[in-house]
Amino acid sequence: MVEVRSKEEILKTLDRKGQLNGLPFMPQMFEFCGRRLRVYKRAHKTCDTVNDYKGRWMDSAVHLEGIRCDRQAYGGCEAACLIYWKEAWLKRAAEPYLPDSSSSKAPRELASTSGITQEDVWAGTKAAFSKNPN
Repeated sequence: MVEVRSKEEILKTLDRKGQLNGLPFMPQMFEFCGRRLRVYKRAHKTCDTVNDYKGRWMDSAVHLEGIRCDRQAYGGCEAACLIYWKEAWLKRAAEPYLPDSSSSKAPRELASTSGITQEDVWAGTKAAFSKNPN
């Protein structure tokens, strides 16, 4: 059992692109902050379909039981992908598991000491696009 760290703790781990070691923290993951969840399995690799369409090895990442992308940040994509969680965004649960039905959502303008905000994380869901004039 693990507990998802607070928004403030997670924001401190992210770079200006909303990523930790190249892995983005997805906006819909904020709803799980403070909740206790069971680790489903370790995540050793993934497919990078954004940059090069090739496999990518992962380190210090897991999937949490029953947690999949809700598609809200991605234009209604229906893939329902497993979500990758860096271990830095989690901590071992210290007490016995008690389901937590609360879901506190803080304002998007919440900022960390590193300067990244939840709005920056949402902006990171949009790929840079440039039209080729030819």
